[in-house]
Amino acid sequence: AAHVRIEPNTKVTFDGDAAAQLETRAALFVELGGVLMQLGRLADAHHVLQQARGIFAGSAEEVGIMVAISELCIEKGHLDKAIRLLGSVPPGSRSFRKAQMVKADIYLSHRHDRQAYAGCYQALVEAEDNVANNVLLAEAYVRIQAPDQAIPAFERALQLNPNDALLACKIGRALTSTHDYRRAIEYYEGALARNSHSVPLRHDLATLYMRLRRFDAAVRVLEGHFDNGEEKGEGFDSLGALRDEVKSLVMLAEVYEASEDPARQAEVLDSALEKQRHVVERVRAEDATIVREEAEVLASVLHRLGQQAEARRHVEAAGASYLDGLRACPTHEDCLLSAAALHLRRGELAEARTQCETLLRVGGSRAGMEAATCTLADTLFLQDELADAMEQYQSLLGENPNNYRALSKLAELLPRYTGTLDEVQRLIDRAASADPRSASHAGLNYCRGVHARCANDPAAAVRYFNLARRDGVWGERSLEAMVRVYLNPGGGNMWEDDGSGDAAAETQRVVQKLLGEWRAMGAAEQTGQVLENHALLLTRRRADIDRAMQAFMGMLDEDRESVPALLGMSTAFMFDGAQQKARNTLKRIGKMQYQQGLAAEFEAAYLMLAELYIEKNKFDLANDLCKRCLGYNKSSGRAWEIMGLIFEKELSYTDAADCYERAWRLDHEASAEVGFKLAFNYLKARRWVEAIDVCHKVLRQYPDYPRIKSEILEKAQASLRP
Repeated sequence: AAHVRIEPNTKVTFDGDAAAQLETRAALFVELGGVLMQLGRLADAHHVLQQARGIFAGSAEEVGIMVAISELCIEKGHLDKAIRLLGSVPPGSRSFRKAQMVKADIYLSHRHDRQAYAGCYQALVEAEDNVANNVLLAEAYVRIQAPDQAIPAFERALQLNPNDALLACKIGRALTSTHDYRRAIEYYEGALARNSHSVPLRHDLATLYMRLRRFDAAVRVLEGHFDNGEEKGEGFDSLGALRDEVKSLVMLAEVYEASEDPARQAEVLDSALEKQRHVVERVRAEDATIVREEAEVLASVLHRLGQQAEARRHVEAAGASYLDGLRACPTHEDCLLSAAALHLRRGELAEARTQCETLLRVGGSRAGMEAATCTLADTLFLQDELADAMEQYQSLLGENPNNYRALSKLAELLPRYTGTLDEVQRLIDRAASADPRSASHAGLNYCRGVHARCANDPAAAVRYFNLARRDGVWGERSLEAMVRVYLNPGGGNMWEDDGSGDAAAETQRVVQKLLGEWRAMGAAEQTGQVLENHALLLTRRRADIDRAMQAFMGMLDEDRESVPALLGMSTAFMFDGAQQKARNTLKRIGKMQYQQGLAAEFEAAYLMLAELYIEKNKFDLANDLCKRCLGYNKSSGRAWEIMGLIFEKELSYTDAADCYERAWRLDHEASAEVGFKLAFNYLKARRWVEAIDVCHKVLRQYPDYPRIKSEILEKAQASLRP
């Protein structure tokens, strides 16, 4: 690029006196040099600033040019030269403050010399002991984590300007950062007594009391904002006063929420809502930016009311609050997200999708956009748009490997969609390597539990779910997953008696304990009832089976199309030996429209009905149900196992072995029962080497499984001998 050249005697005319003209012209040189530096044209910047130094030599503006040259030296990495230039700026120059601040930044950012950094600001105070310089010195000490040294500087600034309440706040915050809470409280209380109208002081003190869980004291401080209305003067009803009152009321609601007083919390939020509506009305004629800011505050208050209503299970009131918030501010991020989540929980998928797409269109914070994408993907999943849902989840993990909400969904979906677990393991490993602290994160442990469950490793699944079960976000789903593993660890038929009565009693005890924890987290009551009644069935006692049947019938009285209740009733019939009744009940599920949200229940019903058809020698109907299941879930080893049984009964041992081989692989070669069936059909198909290999794999994992040795292994070995 050509050099920028400015003639030294160039005549430029400005309005004003000669000194002002000189200052303006010097500022133009400095600005031009800065622009050239930003463009990376350091040589041109050097040329311009050197010309300027010659033009303004001996004038008051020379110092400003030297500061600009020092910044150029920093860009070039010539730090020592920059420090020398900045150090030559005399204390009496109006550029002295900037020179010291630039030099301080060199010491901290490049030399990591905290003492020299603070020394630059100390030099400012020594040159001129005023409020601004003392505040700069104090903030410099705070930046280098020396709050004890910052306090005297803040106090000196307050001494010079006793009426500045914000300085008092800064002193209080510095004291708080030293963890000397008693001294901080004493200071805040004293400062508030001297300046009772200072809202920032009042809010800082209330925040400190909340942090210390001294809720009564926090309430006292915040209510003091409203107790002395007659002393607040003419500005009591001003717009600024109304805004401050809204802030105090919102903070007071936070105190009541933390102290678990929902009635007072709702009352205070209603007051905040009323006052903020007045604020919005009064600014309608103001600038559009101000109107939008106050509308956002109104929407935030309504969002808090919605959250509080949801916590109290007042779903209709929560939805109305979110809707009001969106009327006030159609692009309010929290209201859009909460409304979408609420619609999703209520099964209003079109409305949930609309809210998510709105936020994704208008944009928001990174966390908000991730949450909207996740909720949209959940909605697509429930609308049976699996490919689009997985694309959304994968895009989230591409940007953030530790987005455990997306990872958990893919851990469930990918095996069903692809029939393998390899990709899930890769995503889990990527998340673990992306964050060194992820090993203890409940979200990652939940995902690992899901993966272990799919890999037919119930012990590992329980271990991972147990690590996540007390987490506020992941605890509820981890507890449900643990209960399901305990109820049916092998994934087979619960009613097939293995003679372990004591084990069943222990399982029921553990399940009841976990369900108690789960309900305490606000879990879905119907799901809890379904799981609890399945636990009753495990006891095999007549009275418990009857109780479970009555419970399932009660659920069906409320909803005749409840798939979990119909499946539970069918299972109870199987425990009771009433296979015909079970088959008739399962047929009702078979005629229903498949729902992704109840995928496990539908697939279990298909396979139960297929087994019942096999007993009646209706192999074609059973085979169709297995294929139907595999169409929805390619990772269903149980479906391949039942298809193998069909071929085995038809004496087609080669085809049976192929099916059992798929089931064996999908169970990660961890099922003794499937291994036995595979080895048996290899033996019948005269594939003796493969039969021996499978027998050895089973015996390595289950040494106490002698049946496979005597019935298959020895026969296969004998068949190989000449």
